Amino acid sequence: MKTSRLKHIGIILALLVGIPTFLGLFLGGRDRIVSIILGIFMFGVPLVIAYLGLRQIKYLIWINLILSVSLVIVSGIFAYEMGLTQIIVMPLMLYSFILAVINFTAIFVFWGKHHYKAFIPIGISVITFALVVCSMRIGNQVNSYVFNKRIALYEDAVQMIDGRSTNGSPIRLLGNEIPEKYRCLAYFIYGEKENNILRVDFCWGGGFPCKHVAYVYLSNDEVPQKGSNFRKDWYRCYRIRKNWFRASD
Repeated sequence: MKTSRLKHIGIILALLVGIPTFLGLFLGGRDRIVSIILGIFMFGVPLVIAYLGLRQIKYLIWINLILSVSLVIVSGIFAYEMGLTQIIVMPLMLYSFILAVINFTAIFVFWGKHHYKAFIPIGISVITFALVVCSMRIGNQVNSYVFNKRIALYEDAVQMIDGRSTNGSPIRLLGNEIPEKYRCLAYFIYGEKENNILRVDFCWGGGFPCKHVAYVYLSNDEVPQKGSNFRKDWYRCYRIRKNWFRASD
């Protein structure tokens, strides 16, 4: 029993660390340590998941459930606040796609012994992707709710920028330069007045595929046309209420 357990531990360590280390040392170039670390996450972890999951279906089901719950929760948080949570979302999403392939393979591996139970893992994958879509929609809805709840504070900040701005002289407030009561709205506030039209950008998030996300106030309440200076800064833009737009680059 102990010999068998040590054998499995050795195989897991070889898959998790041994193969990525071998590839990193010979193919990693100058940044071998970085290559090894990336290899562990990109190759080692999926190989261990495949090894454990295809040995026993109960392991595969538990791996699916843990990854599914984690991905659904983090996806909703990312949709709400964006930013650093993407560091967690991206690898979880990658593992989910890899796991879906393993789950499909498991149908053929476990069919003879478990029959229809072999479809449970791939079923979890399908449900997970559907729940991720729902979770992100809920996150976006919560974000919109918070924005509308804080609209008075946003408009107060707009008045503050309007009082400081003059035609042709943009205002940039970053970090501690933003008055304390407005720091919950954005990490960067940009304001400009051109042809007596006031524009105020509240940058609050970012991630892939966009780099930045902002709520933007435009005093003329007109959707900026393609080719305008505004659309050079913000590729995507749509109205969310009078004078207010959600924009991303």
